[in-house]
Amino acid sequence: MTVMMVSQKTIKDIDIEFSHTPRRMAALRDCPEVKMAGLAIGPFKRGEIFEIEYSIGRILKKRGIAKFEDELLNREAILKIHWKEGVQTAERLSTLPEHFYPMLRQLLSDLKEKGDSPDKIYEYRRMLNLSLDIVNRRLRKVLKLTAITAPPQTLEKLAPDERFLYDRIHSIIEDWRSSVLGKR
Repeated sequence: MTVMMVSQKTIKDIDIEFSHTPRRMAALRDCPEVKMAGLAIGPFKRGEIFEIEYSIGRILKKRGIAKFEDELLNREAILKIHWKEGVQTAERLSTLPEHFYPMLRQLLSDLKEKGDSPDKIYEYRRMLNLSLDIVNRRLRKVLKLTAITAPPQTLEKLAPDERFLYDRIHSIIEDWRSSVLGKR
């Protein structure tokens, strides 16, 4: 995907693209063919591994039919990213896991939905606070980059959501600079 293609996407576009990414799942029980959104899904045998769009996989997971083979973002991953972002200098930009922000939004939504006990509410709030720290640290780095013309290899490290923000703010700054300096 080219840098320009990413920068033209909105957050909603990024979420829609993520919802259509294929994911590996394992059937938790035998299940006959199911019709969902005009698609025939299954049949599945217990333990069978299959690939399906994330959005459909979430429905199968909620119904107890299947589980994702690999939860791409979980508590341990958030803790690791939080630690990494905390020890890096403000100038150093690490690469986040692919689809980080859509997965983060989904993880927080799931935790909030399950918040029916004090322990689960605590876990949701803890993940929300860690996530907010990560977002704020990344935001500071993105804002620093907007004031300069960042090299392409640095921009490639931005998540699509961050690239969307960078492009919008950088454009505003460049317009302002041109106006202030009378380059228009």
